[in-house]
Amino acid sequence: CIIWKAMYKLLNHLPEPKATSWSNSVKRFSVLMSHVHGARRTVHSTSTPYHYEEVLFTTEEWVPGGRYHVITLNRPKSLNALNYNMAGLITKDLKSVEQDDSIPLVVIKGSGTKAFCAGGDIIAVTEAGKVGGSLSKDFFRAEYSLNHYIGTYKKPFIAIIDGITMGGVSVHTHTHKHTHAHT
Repeated sequence: CIIWKAMYKLLNHLPEPKATSWSNSVKRFSVLMSHVHGARRTVHSTSTPYHYEEVLFTTEEWVPGGRYHVITLNRPKSLNALNYNMAGLITKDLKSVEQDDSIPLVVIKGSGTKAFCAGGDIIAVTEAGKVGGSLSKDFFRAEYSLNHYIGTYKKPFIAIIDGITMGGVSVHTHTHKHTHAHT
């Protein structure tokens, strides 16, 4: 299966935690695969997750000494469509994680069963445009800045895609970025 090969290849290029062994690699791989298959339970939580209504941030441990960061888009009724607030929160979070040397990997996924991310929240942008607000300009500036930031991010960035997917949050992959669609 392509997903298993891609994830295994990526995990073998990450810095090894203190205790190195084949079983640790398998454990790291199985934890990440639990996100692909929609498992809601994690192995260990190493920090209190930040919970905003629209996006969730957690840092999790795959083996002692090895952590990864998970961003969960949390608007399943809107097919996890990205809005202005979410773009700002994700950008701020990614900047913080990029400075943390103890977190070598970032995973982004969507909540619910229908979509990873249906792109930008066009309904909010359209409504704001009707009343003459600046939300449309602000939103696109924030979204495209986030897309660029993800595309040039210094750490491995995995987008776990399951369901409807549109927009740049998931597609800006470069040599050390991996995007996977799960069907």
